[in-house]
Amino acid sequence: CKLLPTMVIAYFMGNAKRFSYVEIGSAIAVCAGLITFAAGDWSLSHPKFHPFGLTLVTLSVFADAILPNAQEKLFRTYDASKSEVMFFTNIYTLFVQTCSALLSGDLLGLLHFIVGKHVNEKNYF
Repeated sequence: CKLLPTMVIAYFMGNAKRFSYVEIGSAIAVCAGLITFAAGDWSLSHPKFHPFGLTLVTLSVFADAILPNAQEKLFRTYDASKSEVMFFTNIYTLFVQTCSALLSGDLLGLLHFIVGKHVNEKNYF
């Protein structure tokens, strides 16, 4: 549940007005409900979570909570439209993910797969 981290980050970034006790209570209730619902499956399957995996999921939730707050700050700071913010967010993400895929070797693997698949398909016809 990324609702609580989003609210906390919004508070520290100065994006939000003060959250009322009702809003905070509602967010806690929603998260508690989701945890309770998921706990029903835990009692049946007895999953084992690795601490490294839990750390990655936690970091992912907080990173995911930063994005809407950063976008809100861009809206207010630069008087940008939603389309502008979404466009530049997607361009930035495309650049970062392409560099990441290139550094990890996955991009070259994809290109080799596409070229190899294309050659194989030409041979079948």
